[in-house]
Amino acid sequence: MVEVQSELLGGPTGFRAGDAFAWGGAHRYAHAPGLEAAFRDKVEADAREERHPVAHATRLYLDLCFFHPFPDGNARAARLWLEYMLRRGRLPTPPLAPVVLWPKRPGDAVNYTRLARLLARTIAGPDAPCRNEVPE
Repeated sequence: MVEVQSELLGGPTGFRAGDAFAWGGAHRYAHAPGLEAAFRDKVEADAREERHPVAHATRLYLDLCFFHPFPDGNARAARLWLEYMLRRGRLPTPPLAPVVLWPKRPGDAVNYTRLARLLARTIAGPDAPCRNEVPE
């Protein structure tokens, strides 16, 4: 991922060593010792699980949004890896505006399921069968 991030930003980069900020400084992502290892462990563990490509794509997207592992370009990386994971699963890329604008709160598992369902229905159509329905 670091190599792809370097290409995305047009120069060398790595995992961040300090706090990160987004939305003009309105959002702060605190740095903690072991951030890089925790992020890698989470992504590797998720990759080993048997899941639908939409679930894998959603998880990786949210991991990048919440861990904010790089000093810059995390939102771009999240969108890029979301698209990559969907394409790898031979799925089309849905319109990204609803995904990007979807509220993402750490620890909100119900909302994560809704985001995955939004992606699945956007890709397959409104009549797509979605298991694990969540009440509106």
